[in-house]
Amino acid sequence: MEGVRKILVHSIQNHYPFELSDYERIMNDHGTAATAAFALPPHANEVLKLFWECEVKQCLPVAFYEAVVRGVNSLSSPSPKVSLPPQILGPAIRALGSFHNRRAEHVRYALDSASECERCTYGNLPFVEHLLLPAKNDLSISPLRSASLKPDIARLFCGPCAEAVTDESRAFRSMFWEELPALCGLSVWKELLRSVVLK
Repeated sequence: MEGVRKILVHSIQNHYPFELSDYERIMNDHGTAATAAFALPPHANEVLKLFWECEVKQCLPVAFYEAVVRGVNSLSSPSPKVSLPPQILGPAIRALGSFHNRRAEHVRYALDSASECERCTYGNLPFVEHLLLPAKNDLSISPLRSASLKPDIARLFCGPCAEAVTDESRAFRSMFWEELPALCGLSVWKELLRSVVLK
């Protein structure tokens, strides 16, 4: 079984990349890394457990991300096949809070760039913030998805402000990607890459 697991890890690890551009391409083409890596995509918790148990450290950030953005109900699923042990669930729950806080900070910072524009301030900013932020009772978020800036929002800004918010969103995703391992309680990307199983 150890040999089989090595073959599986070698086959799927490229779909859990360490470059944001590679992950964005995977999201655009397949939706998630699991959809790209497996013929029948497993639950995100199962993938996270696989990489944790096999110590495939460079794949853990994306595995954590895809499990966390499904929300607390998915993370804490009682199903035997998808339930996470405490040593994985603890960092995942903490990451969920961190993801939410980072996203909220980004939204408010992005909106500040339009707050001085009279045209965009007039009646629009509270509505835009409502669209961007997740509902209070729903912590499921996807900070790395450009789609999190909903198309309706672009129509609420003037051209320059819409461009500024879009640029801020790109900058946020780059920053979030660099912080992703630390938000999940892992080493920085450079350290994780030293443990690549099969190049």
